[in-house]
Amino acid sequence: MGMSRCGAFGCTTETADPLCVFHARRVRRGLGLPTVDDLRVGDPSGHGVWGRVDRTAEGVLCHECGQRFASLGIHLARAHELTVRVYRDRHGIADEESLAVVSVGRPRRRSHPCGRCGTILTVPGKLCDECRVTRLVELENRQAALAEPRPVKARWRRLTGEERDDLLRAAPEEVGSLIASLQRSRVTSAEIAAVLGRSQKWMARTHPRPDWGTPR
Repeated sequence: MGMSRCGAFGCTTETADPLCVFHARRVRRGLGLPTVDDLRVGDPSGHGVWGRVDRTAEGVLCHECGQRFASLGIHLARAHELTVRVYRDRHGIADEESLAVVSVGRPRRRSHPCGRCGTILTVPGKLCDECRVTRLVELENRQAALAEPRPVKARWRRLTGEERDDLLRAAPEEVGSLIASLQRSRVTSAEIAAVLGRSQKWMARTHPRPDWGTPR
């Protein structure tokens, strides 16, 4: 199907339907089609231009009274008793056109202290740049430390058959040095005492461990 102009008076929009989207919406709302008395885009419309939003740093121009406001919604209701919908249809403003200054509604960032050093910040974020770098380095060091294998603690062991025989055949003057050697090699004093037929109290009194009390 070919494209043709919208059937509404003065509309030059090319469309495949009898009416363009804007004028079809007017008909659905019961506003009817524009007549010769209606203004077209680019023509004067009150204090503005029909179909255009006059937006500057000072505010948005009201087509009804010519004043500028940060947002027209409240002004239209209070000063002209108009809804935004009626205002848009009266002056040809499309729905996607904002009636507010672009900066309206943007949240203002209050100054706040850095969560680490207390420096006052005026930009988003909980930490200043220096503290953020320090925190990243700390996290990297912590991750590297966790990745390193933990040292395996030496465990207590039992006597081998050969060590047991040596302990039983040792001369009295050699028992002390042999017990100390076995204790240093992580043999429990209870194991040694059981082979010699002694109590653990006797071992603790006569042959205390060479490394007793030394932090491991």
